[in-house]
Amino acid sequence: MVKIMAAHRIPYTATASIGAPEDLKEKLEKAKNIKGSRFIHLFASCPTGWRHATELSIEVARQAVKSRVFPLYEVFDGDTWQLSSMPEKEGVDAYLKHQGRFKKMSVEERVRMQMRVDDDWQRLTDRCQVRKAAG
Repeated sequence: MVKIMAAHRIPYTATASIGAPEDLKEKLEKAKNIKGSRFIHLFASCPTGWRHATELSIEVARQAVKSRVFPLYEVFDGDTWQLSSMPEKEGVDAYLKHQGRFKKMSVEERVRMQMRVDDDWQRLTDRCQVRKAAG
């Protein structure tokens, strides 16, 4: 979704998470002060569908960010991609462990998911570095 919005070159696009409330607050303030279209993709888990205890909702959201399954970043005018402050990286297993929907995932599937997340993270960081260098 974020890439689609960035491709339309809207003034502000960002990802945010209920597990990173200060980052979310900053992005909402920033969006409020930008003229034109703004889009924030907010990560919030679904305890019922994801089969985890309701009280783990914030932890699942934090782990999504830490594992890089859901990285935090901003895109300005579709051109400038900027990573938000990210916590120290953890493996995807930390994200998967509380969720019943992943209970039957094999070791091989977990390894493939980790590889896909690592690849996506590298692509994102490359895009941010290129855009920052060009800016």
